[in-house]
Amino acid sequence: MSTESSSSCEKEFVVFYEKELKEHRAGELYIFYVQWTGNEAELTKLASFISKAEYDYTDNTYDHCFVDLDICVKLPESHVDLQCKLHHKMITKRKLFTKLTGKFTCTFDLDEDPKLDDYETIACVLDENFHKRQIVRMFENR
Repeated sequence: MSTESSSSCEKEFVVFYEKELKEHRAGELYIFYVQWTGNEAELTKLASFISKAEYDYTDNTYDHCFVDLDICVKLPESHVDLQCKLHHKMITKRKLFTKLTGKFTCTFDLDEDPKLDDYETIACVLDENFHKRQIVRMFENR
C-alpha cells in the first residue's frame, strides 16, 4: 500500500500479528509493524513457514498463540509512525502497536525444520518462538 506521496527512499513495513489463544490471555492481540526493507528474503521465508501451521480453534484446551505475517501489503514508514503515535496517545494498559526496525534474524532455522509436514508441530514451533512478544528480540534495533 505504498503511496505516491511517500518518499522513494522511505522504508517499508509489513504487519506481524500475535493473538493469544491461551486461557489466561485469550483474545489479546499484538500488532507489530516489522521492517520489510532489507529483510525481504528472511521475512518471506518466515511468512511461508507460518502459512504451513494449522490451528484448531474448536479445541477448548488449545494452548498456542496464533501468529501471522502479512507480506502482501507494504506500509510506508510515515504511516507506521503515525499509527504508533496515535495509539500511544490513547489510554490503554498495554501497547497494541509496536514498530520493529533493523535487521531481522530468525531465532530458529526456517530451512531445516525436520517436521515441516507436521502442522501441529509447526504451530508449536511458532508458539515457542513468538509467544509473549518474542519477535522483538529478532530485530537488532528495538
